[in-house]
Amino acid sequence: MAKYYDIIFDLDGTLVDSLDGIEHSYRHAIRLNLVAQDVPDIRSYIGPPIRDIFRLSLNLTDKIILDKLERSFRVNYDSIGYKLSPLYPRVVEVLDELLAKNIVCHILTNKPKAATDAILNNHQLVKYFKNIISRENHSQIFKNKIEAARFLSGKIDTAQHQVVVVGDSLDDAESAKVCGYGFLAAIYGYGAIDTKIAIAEESRLINFGSILRHF
Repeated sequence: MAKYYDIIFDLDGTLVDSLDGIEHSYRHAIRLNLVAQDVPDIRSYIGPPIRDIFRLSLNLTDKIILDKLERSFRVNYDSIGYKLSPLYPRVVEVLDELLAKNIVCHILTNKPKAATDAILNNHQLVKYFKNIISRENHSQIFKNKIEAARFLSGKIDTAQHQVVVVGDSLDDAESAKVCGYGFLAAIYGYGAIDTKIAIAEESRLINFGSILRHF
């Protein structure tokens, strides 16, 4: 079994079950801006930035409408939606055990910094993570998650074979590959990652607690 000393966690669909909160704010934005629009099931779209979720789920290309939807979503999510993101079972217990084993944890997410901080503070999780990197930080905006992963890799001191990415989406797997890191697939999340790429049985996490067998 591989021995890792750093873990890079995705947020949505990995640490938190954020579907209800995202759906709440998604519906709110549509009601405000597209009154006649049917609201689709967005579970399979969770993972990319919210603008991409609107674009893909509604097949939209109009920049002005997308701007309005994104703005309405963020106002609602930053005040209400983020609170509707419970932790997956055993998250705190597992993070405590990893901390006791001197495993260094980080977060890499597509969420903006404000929403990321709000969720982590709401669950009192900030203390577990050395680095918390969002695609949209206050100081810079990364083009994609891979670019953000490269930025984070510059902050990690350990050798590449000692780092593993844990996530449920294709961009998590791609980020791990580009950086030369291991990858554990959170198949309990939203990204259906195991239907998009081949995942070795030992790298499939059926629940959050499954992480501990790698340490």
